Amino acid sequence: MYSAATGSDEYKGIAYQALNYCLYAIFEDGGVSESTIHFQKGVWQEDCHTDKIHNYIDAINAFPEWAE
Repeated sequence: MYSAATGSDEYKGIAYQALNYCLYAIFEDGGVSESTIHFQKGVWQEDCHTDKIHNYIDAINAFPEWAE
């Protein structure tokens, strides 16, 4: 959202990388991986499983072309 508001291409790239990581760091049941090295369920997560969905929708609202 910051990148969309400022028009920063640098931060757009960083945001895309972070979004990509988030999409691959979750399990089918919504649990999150605690490590980038070992894909195993972690004990830390956001307030609830749906926070990932809210964050994804915010990213798509900022850059609709990412939904294609």
